Amino acid sequence: MCPSNDIVVTAHREAVNLVKNASNSAQDPDVKAFALKTLPSLEHHWRMAEELQSKIAQKKIPSLVNRPSIAKSKRKST
Repeated sequence: MCPSNDIVVTAHREAVNLVKNASNSAQDPDVKAFALKTLPSLEHHWRMAEELQSKIAQKKIPSLVNRPSIAKSKRKST
């Protein structure tokens, strides 16, 4: 499995945990409201990242990182 796929899932999981904690314990009402509003979208994106990771692992879709044309174009643009 490609490490960048793991990073995406891990980053989403960590974001969900941070926002969930803020939605439960934030003292500032605006922060709490933002967290409550944002949490469903973050959770949805996390599920999508996990589904994509699973499909890549099962070779149902190719990882973009392993495609030479994508990797070459990324190197040129940086």
